[in-house]
Order: sequence, then C-alpha cells, then structure tokens
Amino acid sequence: MVLTKAQAKSLSILEVARSLGMEMKRNSHKEYYWKEHDSFKIDTHKNTWHWYSRGTYGDTINLVQEIRQVSYADAMNFLETGQSPEAKPMEEVRQPFRYSLSPYEQPFREARNYLKEVRGLSDETINFFLEKGVLAQARRRDRDGFTEDVLVFKYLDKSQTIVGASLQGLSPYPERYEGKGYLKQIMYQSEGIAGLNVSIGSPKRLIVAEAPIDLMSYYELHKDQLEDVRLVAMEGLKEGIVSRYAMEALQEQGVLVEDGRDYTKARDLTKTSQFLAKAAQNSTLFHDHKQDNLITLAVDNDKAGTDFIETLREKRFQSSMPDLLKERETGKWIGINIYKCKKKRIKNT
Repeated sequence: MVLTKAQAKSLSILEVARSLGMEMKRNSHKEYYWKEHDSFKIDTHKNTWHWYSRGTYGDTINLVQEIRQVSYADAMNFLETGQSPEAKPMEEVRQPFRYSLSPYEQPFREARNYLKEVRGLSDETINFFLEKGVLAQARRRDRDGFTEDVLVFKYLDKSQTIVGASLQGLSPYPERYEGKGYLKQIMYQSEGIAGLNVSIGSPKRLIVAEAPIDLMSYYELHKDQLEDVRLVAMEGLKEGIVSRYAMEALQEQGVLVEDGRDYTKARDLTKTSQFLAKAAQNSTLFHDHKQDNLITLAVDNDKAGTDFIETLREKRFQSSMPDLLKERETGKWIGINIYKCKKKRIKNT
C-alpha cells in the first residue's frame, strides 16, 4: 500500500530518526537529542524535530530530506520501504551567519522592562551587557506575517563579529508558543558552538550558564567578585560551546597555539566542539593542576543539569559541587560546579 503524506507524517519521528542511523539520547520525558549533534532535538509529543544550530525543523518527511539530502519523493519512498538512494554527504560548508534583524532594531525600552519586571534584573546589570554589545531589541516578522518585539542576545566572536543570536519574546502568545507562551529561538545559521559571551578583564577562567538570562542573573549576584573572567551562555546544555571557549581561553593565555579555525567548515567546528573530550582522554595538558579552576559550570539543579554533569564525568571530568545558592524567585536555582580535567598524554587538538 502506498503511504499517504498524512500517514508518513504520523509515523513515530523517534523511530524514523533511529532508522536513519541517528543515535538519540533522552533529555526529558518528551525530548531527545542526537548524540552526534546535541543542538538537534526531537519532541515526541509534537512528533517534530528542530536542529537549532542550523535553524531547520520539520516533520518525518523533512527529517529524511535533511539527513539523507534527498528529494520529497525519495523521502516518501524511504518512509514506505525503508530504502532510499545512496545518501549524499551532508553539506561540509555552512554559510556565515547573517544578522537579519539589524534594520529592525528599536530603542531598548520594552526589553529593559521585561528584564527588570519579569526577570528581576537591575539597570546596572542590564547596562553592563548592553555596553558589551550583546543585547538589542528588535521587531521580528514570522513567515506567516505575525510580528512581535523580541529581545536579541548576540553571539560575538573574538573579533566582535556577530556569529549568531537567540531571541526571547517580550510578550506571551500562548496560542503560538508552548509553555509560558514566549518565543524562544536561535536564529538561522547561528554558529553551532557559539553563545552569548562577555569578558571582564583578561579572562583566565570561564563561568558557563545554560541561558543568557541565567548568566545575567549570575552576574547580578557576583559582579563585585568577578575579575579576569569570561561569562558564557550555552543556550541549553552544550558541551561543544564549553569546549570552544575553554580552548580560546587557553589560547589567549598562551597555553595553546591559535590555529585559525574556520567555523563555516564542518571539520573545524566538529574538531573544536570535541576539544575537551579529546583532551580529557589523550592529553597531559592539565597534569600540573594550573588549570584546575578553568571552568565554573552553573547549571539548573534539575535532571537535565545533573545528566549533563554525569555526561562530563563519563568523559573523565572531575567535579566538586558546593552547596546550592539560595533559590531564585522563579523557583529553581543554579548549582555551581567547578570542573577539573584529568589528562593523560599531551596531544594538541
């Protein structure tokens, strides 16, 4: 029997992903991520997928087209028979990020009010991040013509070039967005191992939080004690982002030699995202304990956060877990986890 489009879309997207050879790991009761690319998520309730670092998403048919790089007809044939033409190699070169909201930026009024009234941040903290050039307010238009004001979190690289951004809606629209009804989105073609980051002094260590507003909250509480540090937001729980900024910090300190990587190339992006894991297995880089406090990881004290910690431990990262800080108004707080790397043989990645 020929599979209809509706029937194809109703197939279990998790099973389709597995049939494509994708190793999926459970992140929550309804969410799975691809082990090879942790920015790729599947929502089993909605039966959809979203590849956040690439800005692509869709249903079961689109998934086959994306992973196998085949036509609609070939994707339907695969879903019906399990067979498809020889897979084409995935695109090895990514187009550089283009910040399309620049012409639509607005005065930072509603965004400031959101950060103060909804998120409880002070003007001092908001101004600090504004002066670093990583915040903006813009008017966003969706594909269906819907427009709304958004808070933009910009990802800047070492040359202060925008290489990605994420968006936070300023007003709830429950009919459009699940949960509390606010837009949360990573912009298309954002660099997959980049996040909002700001430096204080000459960074000798990293403080890494899950999301930009978590990072701003951390700064709010500890700004008087912060010196020579880089603050980084992962936009989730992404080891690749931690690896990228840890590597760059070591390069800036002269511990590693800079090698001019191009993150529009999949090979360089993957190599950097695996830096910490490779170093943990193959390097004596940290044997003298000079970098024991390189990374302070601030993650939510929930299952996803503890699972992330366990994932790093499995890769021979050692952690110490001080007492949790006082609870935030939102009802959850951030555990501070200082990660120390155990190394073996030196190997420059």
